[in-house]
Amino acid sequence: MENQNSTFVSNIVLDSIRILILISKFEAKKTFKMTIDKIMLYDYYMKFPNTMIDKNTMEINIDCNFYEFYSFYHWKPNIIDYNKVMRYLVAKELVKRAVDKQFYYTATNKGYKFLNELNSEYKNSLNIIANIIKTNIAKMSDGEVEQEIQEKNNVFKRFEGEENGKEI
Repeated sequence: MENQNSTFVSNIVLDSIRILILISKFEAKKTFKMTIDKIMLYDYYMKFPNTMIDKNTMEINIDCNFYEFYSFYHWKPNIIDYNKVMRYLVAKELVKRAVDKQFYYTATNKGYKFLNELNSEYKNSLNIIANIIKTNIAKMSDGEVEQEIQEKNNVFKRFEGEENGKEI
């Protein structure tokens, strides 16, 4: 039981750091708010950069792991897990939640301070990926982002009964 709890804590901390880095790259503007939907879509790029981002765009080389290899399995996010992470970040006062037609999230001064004090290769890699998302992906509508995720994971072909362009 203790091993399960430590895995949960480890996962929520890693997920929180990844999402905090993502949120910290975006400021709330009249036309753009970091909603839970945007967080879940953009976080897919953060979790699976080799699948989602052209290697020529990234200034880093990230090894493909087991989860990335099976990223197609995770193309629909688990809202319950994201809500846990967001509640954790809000409770730690690293992000704040506001409402303007719908809830959105922004990093707090405490969140920025925490990230500034954090120093690791993992954080540096996530910063690069988050900057790519801000520059390239955030221009797209949520529907376009979701469609790109589906296309890059060949979700449509898997459900239509095609593999590598051939019917099975």
